[in-house]
Amino acid sequence: MATLADLARSHTDLDEAEVAHLQDLVSIWGLLADLSFADLLLYGRRRGDPEAALILLGHVRPTTGTTLYRADLVGRSFESRRRPLVAEAFSSGSTTSGTVNVGADRDV
Repeated sequence: MATLADLARSHTDLDEAEVAHLQDLVSIWGLLADLSFADLLLYGRRRGDPEAALILLGHVRPTTGTTLYRADLVGRSFESRRRPLVAEAFSSGSTTSGTVNVGADRDV
């Protein structure tokens, strides 16, 4: 499996300092996932993609609860329309809020 650094270097416009910062973040985010009882996902924008596609650079599952994601999606690309809240955050440069349909008669 490719590392966060490998994925970021080959699929995004992030420079080495930005990649190093994300690696530092990811190295400690397990605790945050546990405290929030939630999956944490790290997306990046794909380089040169006219659809502004997103790539999943990292994912951590909480040990304190169940995950929403059965499959490992790290390294997969997603069209922005499939991840509208993530795309909005990238476009606006700020946090966003909303609900996400997980396909099981409930929203999160």
